[in-house]
Amino acid sequence: MNHDTTQSDWRTVANFLAKHNYVSIVKGLVYHFTAIEDEKILDKIYENFMNDDCITTVLNNDL
Repeated sequence: MNHDTTQSDWRTVANFLAKHNYVSIVKGLVYHFTAIEDEKILDKIYENFMNDDCITTVLNNDL
């Protein structure tokens, strides 16, 4: 996949999540990218969303 496309896609996802109640969405993304072992995306998810106490609690309890 093209790096520019990947960055653009990630920004689209991040913008969507920022506008919605995204706990279950982020949880689903983490499960998906864990299953396919995509460490780069997992790192971005944690980097961008682990500062949210609600997300941190849910992910730490479930993973």
